[in-house]
Amino acid sequence: MLNFFLGKPEQYNNTGIKKYSEFDMVVSQYELEIKKLRNYYKTSSKFVYNKHLIARYISNLDMDIHLDIIDYVKVVHSNAEYLAKQFHITSDYSRGRVHANLFYKNSVDILLSISNNDINIFDIEESWYDIEAIKCIYHNDTDLDLQLPDGSKELAYEQLYVFEIDLTIIMVQYKYWALQRLNSGMSSNPNVFVGSFLLPSMLPSIFNIALFNRFISIASKVDIPTYRIEHKIPILDLHKTVDKVYSKVSKEISNTSITLPMLLETIPSMRSNLEVLSIDKVFYNSNTEWVLWTARVKYIKDIIVILGTKGKARNTDIINAIPNDIKLFIRDVDISDILYGITLYDTLNLISNLEEMK
Repeated sequence: MLNFFLGKPEQYNNTGIKKYSEFDMVVSQYELEIKKLRNYYKTSSKFVYNKHLIARYISNLDMDIHLDIIDYVKVVHSNAEYLAKQFHITSDYSRGRVHANLFYKNSVDILLSISNNDINIFDIEESWYDIEAIKCIYHNDTDLDLQLPDGSKELAYEQLYVFEIDLTIIMVQYKYWALQRLNSGMSSNPNVFVGSFLLPSMLPSIFNIALFNRFISIASKVDIPTYRIEHKIPILDLHKTVDKVYSKVSKEISNTSITLPMLLETIPSMRSNLEVLSIDKVFYNSNTEWVLWTARVKYIKDIIVILGTKGKARNTDIINAIPNDIKLFIRDVDISDILYGITLYDTLNLISNLEEMK
């Protein structure tokens, strides 16, 4: 079933997928709130400290931002693989390792290096601002608070976060951002770039995963803790509306004869859940498989529960592949070695999920 999430989502026939119009307002409002926050941080010159991994990566490259874009990208590419290994970022060529407290207090973070071939990096001078160079592909939080992942938020317990990171795009964005800042007589410090531009650009993907987690919790009848922060600008909180719609959806689709793509597309979100949950820009190999399984094994288990008996019967081709996939993973990967550094809670949770699905 892991293969279902790998690669670009297939185009499915949306005929028969029920839409929940009351969620349209939620999407529009949260898109507006995220835009407000990004604009606020853009003008606030927020910075991260020198020890921040992403800021150190940019500083280590020490690029000449006045280089022609073609020469600039060549230099970035020639150093990217070496630096990714030095900074313990997982990639097709390096297993990497986990990082502590990178974006939140009590977070355990995995960075998965990708290359987005859908973007022409030589032709993004007009669109660089809107690209998500760091995309969250897994966390277990349900908060819709839109708090910046700048290390100030303290999680109730240690939690795992997994991010796709396009190091080339980050450096291209830094080039254009720095040129803009210099032209306006402002600092081009990488620490300010990370704090005022890069971290706010991560909010949409973190929020979309939180929405999916929230639906899973409601469908599984798990209590959701209340969490609310005070932003420096007014930000609406629509979690009650979200929960009301999700409760309705859960009752209507639980244990029904529904295909997995239709199930995911029926759950309202800001983006297609097929897109939100896909991991399509990295190869599955011995270096990356531990990250891919870690990022999706819990969701596989959760989705199976929501599908119920009727849903599993409708998706037998996907469901029947799970036991063999799990056996191969456990055979090929030393879990105790790979997950060294990940919290005991998440390690035991992963192993438990794997064992239950064998």
